[in-house]
Amino acid sequence: MFRPRKIPSVAVWLLTGLTLGTVAHVDVAIAQASSKPKVVATNAILCDLAKQIAKNSVELTCLMEPGQDPHLYEMRPADRRAIEQAKLVLYGGYRYAPAIEKAIKAANNGSTKVAVYEIATPKPRKSSGHHHHGEEKGKGHDHDHDHDHSKEKKAEPKVADAHIWHNVKNTRAMLKVLRRNLIKIQPKSTFQYIDRTKALNDELKRLDEWIQAQVKTVPDDKRVLITSHDAMGYYADAYGFKVQSALGAISTEERPSAKQVKLVVDAVRKSGVKTVFAETAYKTRLIEIMAREADVKVAEKRLFVEGLGQPESGADTYQKMMRHNTCVIVTGLGGKCQS
Repeated sequence: MFRPRKIPSVAVWLLTGLTLGTVAHVDVAIAQASSKPKVVATNAILCDLAKQIAKNSVELTCLMEPGQDPHLYEMRPADRRAIEQAKLVLYGGYRYAPAIEKAIKAANNGSTKVAVYEIATPKPRKSSGHHHHGEEKGKGHDHDHDHDHSKEKKAEPKVADAHIWHNVKNTRAMLKVLRRNLIKIQPKSTFQYIDRTKALNDELKRLDEWIQAQVKTVPDDKRVLITSHDAMGYYADAYGFKVQSALGAISTEERPSAKQVKLVVDAVRKSGVKTVFAETAYKTRLIEIMAREADVKVAEKRLFVEGLGQPESGADTYQKMMRHNTCVIVTGLGGKCQS
């Protein structure tokens, strides 16, 4: 007759202890995860920099994915919930993404809201005021309309240029803003944040010097940037390029008139450049028309002007993005880029 084997009481105690210990360990891990302060970063640039400083010490939510156009971004219910629940909200400012900024300012949850670009660069450069930066358009307005705006528009007023990260020195200033506000919500990680920020600042200083060295390989008279969107002004100012604003003067949301095309083509020809640059965030039809009429080529690779790229793009961190853009520009204008 089979009789159940009696397990010694010591073994039962050990098994129970192990089980309870495992459960307790899981509970502690869950508690630690839920106790992390919630942080929202509105775009890929801010998200990447915050992640490099904070690592896993905060619960970080990134609203816009890499490659998304901030001018066309529409808020989702999940975005609003994340903003409402966050202890710290990091956004650009300078009306870079109007819909998101509006939602952030409307949130009344006592969170700290930081316009990082505005604090890091209180005296921004001015650029052409494309209406997709500062005004919300109705649905159906993309960057490649087929209707013809035959009537010439009046020149739009200059507005603050939000693309401050294209000058590495501005990004180094952003690090201080991020570190200071992360310390406020997670003081126990103060020393780690200070150490990581210092290391990152040193890395960006070397990156800045590297960019300058690559640009020196481009002949002085060839340092002219012609792009389909007025977003590279900070880069041009920092690294000695002249921005040909003719393309930037035409909104990327409309089809230019024949007169506008002629003005741009004449300006491109007069500049003497052989290469113009398209961007990942915008369709290439407009700049391809200009290039064909002016008998110049469009660079094979596109620039990341609105933020980072997807993981497989080779521009999925701030450092990689700046290196990518620099090599595209330098090689396109006849220089040599050492990766």
